[in-house]
Amino acid sequence: MQIVLYNENLVCVKIIVYSSGEHKNKWSDYTVPESISVTFPEVFLKHDVANADLVIDATGNVFTSVPQHIPVLVHSLYPLQTAGSCVVRTCLWPGFWERGSWEVAGLTVHISQIQQLLEPLGQKLLAVADLTGLIAPRVLATIINEAAFTLSAGIATASDIDVAMRLGTNYPEGPVEWANQIGPEQVYDLLECLSQTDIRYKPCPDFVNLLKNAYRY
Repeated sequence: MQIVLYNENLVCVKIIVYSSGEHKNKWSDYTVPESISVTFPEVFLKHDVANADLVIDATGNVFTSVPQHIPVLVHSLYPLQTAGSCVVRTCLWPGFWERGSWEVAGLTVHISQIQQLLEPLGQKLLAVADLTGLIAPRVLATIINEAAFTLSAGIATASDIDVAMRLGTNYPEGPVEWANQIGPEQVYDLLECLSQTDIRYKPCPDFVNLLKNAYRY
């Protein structure tokens, strides 16, 4: 099954999104301009992208198979070697995918090209330094790590932490909830990578198990 949002008689821009199921509702609440198609194929087939104007790879798994001349916005928290390709990276974790603006890293000319294609959908791109973790994901991972230390020390329950952060910072989710939506393993991997050059990012001992089991007690 393929979800398609467009008027096939007026299509000028073709955007293909490779993603997990939760990503498919992003533009369903919008009035997608009739000149744009947004499709969500369930599997990657080269002939699907042959005439695409933009590929969004929210899985981080298919961008290397996209022809080099086609712009790609890919989920990746780590710098990529993509010489010769129009590839820009971003974070499409849960809670980031839904936003109207995405942090992106890549060549300015490629960012501008992709921004023009996304403009009719109301999606903004914010260029940041091409560093591991970008900015917001790095900050969120640090907050989640602090939540794990708080749980480990028995200072507060998972519910207390999440409620406090939702009310105090207006975050859509508390850090424990958010970590489990993203996947604690992914957050741990980012922290561990960052900690190789800055000890402040060292993950809390038993990080993954603490977060996965936080609401069981």
